[in-house]
Amino acid sequence: MKQQHTPPPVSPAPTTFSDEDDVMRHFNPPQHHHDHNRIQEQTSADDDDDSGVAKIHNPQKESDRRATIAQNRCQEDDPDATTTAYCATESPRDLLPRFRDSIGHGARATREGLKGLLQSDNNTGNTSINTNLSSVRSGANNLRQRTLHHVPSDDDSIGGALRPGGPVNLFAQENIGLLVNYYAVGIFNGILPGLVYPFFKIYLGLEGYQANATDTLLMFAWYFKFVFGIISDCMPVYGYRRKPYIIFGWCCVLVIMTIMALNPAVAPLRYTGDGRIVNPDAPNESPKYVIPLMIVTIGYLFADVSCDGLMVEFAQREFEHMRGRAQLTVYGVRFMGELSGTLLVALGLNSPMYNGTFKFALTINGVFWIMAGVALVTVLCTIFNLRDEKVNKGHSLKLQLASFWKIMQQRATWQIVLYGFLQKLSLAFDVTPSSTINHLWLNTDPFTKNLFRSATTGIYAAGSFVTHKYLLNVSWRTTMLIAIFCGLAFGLPSVMITVFDVYRNKYFYLTKDQLVSFFDCLAMMVRILVIVEIAEPGFESSTYGLVTTVYNLAGPMSTAISNYVNSGFDVYDEDIKSDSNYVRWQVAFSFFVMYGVRVFLNLAVLPLLPKQKREAKALKLHGGSNKLVSAGLFTFFALVFVFAITVNLMSLFKSTECLKIVGGDGCK
Repeated sequence: MKQQHTPPPVSPAPTTFSDEDDVMRHFNPPQHHHDHNRIQEQTSADDDDDSGVAKIHNPQKESDRRATIAQNRCQEDDPDATTTAYCATESPRDLLPRFRDSIGHGARATREGLKGLLQSDNNTGNTSINTNLSSVRSGANNLRQRTLHHVPSDDDSIGGALRPGGPVNLFAQENIGLLVNYYAVGIFNGILPGLVYPFFKIYLGLEGYQANATDTLLMFAWYFKFVFGIISDCMPVYGYRRKPYIIFGWCCVLVIMTIMALNPAVAPLRYTGDGRIVNPDAPNESPKYVIPLMIVTIGYLFADVSCDGLMVEFAQREFEHMRGRAQLTVYGVRFMGELSGTLLVALGLNSPMYNGTFKFALTINGVFWIMAGVALVTVLCTIFNLRDEKVNKGHSLKLQLASFWKIMQQRATWQIVLYGFLQKLSLAFDVTPSSTINHLWLNTDPFTKNLFRSATTGIYAAGSFVTHKYLLNVSWRTTMLIAIFCGLAFGLPSVMITVFDVYRNKYFYLTKDQLVSFFDCLAMMVRILVIVEIAEPGFESSTYGLVTTVYNLAGPMSTAISNYVNSGFDVYDEDIKSDSNYVRWQVAFSFFVMYGVRVFLNLAVLPLLPKQKREAKALKLHGGSNKLVSAGLFTFFALVFVFAITVNLMSLFKSTECLKIVGGDGCK
């Protein structure tokens, strides 16, 4: 006979939860009873109310346990699954809403099996028991499968964040060091390229090809951001992946800049006022400046790459509706730093000895002292005002590289890398007459050019703010269309007005450049925003560095292509000096080609860009992977890397720097 049991208690009304904290408060650990009647009573009550599962066990502990199991199985059972990134980024607390639903579905089948076992009598025999045990297993397997193969939606994690922890206040005391780092990087980005013309070209008297070579060498390290990112991600120092490398990079900068500031300054080649040669050996002294500044570039770039990884970590903790603010904030600060650096050079190095007009000027050693001071402040702020989470020892470098190769095979990775490369290829496409028009038709002086160059960095900061304020959740494709066509609408008519001598004014023409730069910045911000969505946990710097490195590689290729295209037009210096109607049309056609490439290439690659964060997340989860496509693409990018290195090395030598492929005017 069936065992008698007391009537089940009345099930409570279904409970609704307004937020996660309500859920956590609702599920309090119940008292466990082990007698047979109590278990049977609880089981009967569960028939009438799905929430009865809370009476058997503590769902909070259960969800924590199953979250750990799910994360382990994602790595052990299916390491190539596209859900690996999602499983690895959620904490048990984030998984609670999903497990509450999954437990409800799986537990119902499990309870049916338990009821059958408890209500069986001796007449049912082993067959019935085995049948009910199968039901129990079926329910448990159902729960596991729903957990492991659940496709996440916006409700699965708190606010759609990509990793737990909640949004980070970048202006808090423990995080402000990140903003200081980006501001310092901006200052160095503004100063170092700005020194090429006033100091190396004018003060030391380098020839044109030597000055170009100096510019190339100072920017050479930017092609190795990916390598720095791998080191930061895969080789933690005492468990820390970011701060040690940031401090190391800036300490190298501090030591070198202090030594350079303490050394006596080299006398200039000549005083521009009377053209009298003062130091004929000045050009031969350039290596003592170029080589240390190359090391400085490597140092602050190492710090910059590590900061990028930390920035991605912070950005992925933001809710979906606000994700992107971290990137836009740090880049806005960085552009303000570049504005400070370019203004320092434009205003501080503008005396006659630098081919300027001011009666006062900074010495080059004074500039080096300023750079050393910036490095010192950054080191201190990194030590005391930057938080870096300690990580486990992890795997060997070989296993880490193998894991990253799998990430590179994912469609989300190679598609975004390809998009960034083609975007840069189109935006960097320029025409030969651009600089010549400023010099021959508009008589633009170096000081005015430097001021507007400084203004460009301010425009980029404004672009970051506008994206942060108004375009954060606007479709990325819509933003790109705005950037493309507004740049065309402001740029092309202004150029035609200047080319055909309707109105020629250097301020009008340079203002056109600022407007186009603003819309180029919007396009750049879109690329930055999408990287965070595809970055894999544990490989933040590597992913960011990979996309950025390939993006930078498009620059030399774009220069080579544009020079080849422009060779078909009669737009050389002697032609532009004649200012004939024929030459004007030749210049106009070259600009038509430039804007045509910008528009049509950007429109052609637009389908590679996800519409917004949700679509980027879907691409990451469901895009799959393709070893053949990724191998082909990254082989091509490797060849582009070799091409970029070769082109830059060719620009160092007088016999080859004149070649159009490296940006010269053509060897005679």
